[in-house]
Amino acid sequence: MRANRASAAAILVAENANMLPGQAGFGQVSPFDFVVAFNPQVGDETALMCGLYLAKVAAISTIAGDSESRSISLPQVARSH
Repeated sequence: MRANRASAAAILVAENANMLPGQAGFGQVSPFDFVVAFNPQVGDETALMCGLYLAKVAAISTIAGDSESRSISLPQVARSH
């Protein structure tokens, strides 16, 4: 999924889970590749947001290097209750 874009992580988005491996709404097919079912007509973005977050973490992990020689500061995410 990533080879033609030279990306560190990828998300394949399909309109429904029937089009994905295992017919699950969300999955991880390699350490850096994720699949997500997202139908904009339904509007539930939960799996899509999880996929985006996990792909971002996976991509950052490829540039983090040795944890003792570098540190990455991720911004706090504000949570509304």
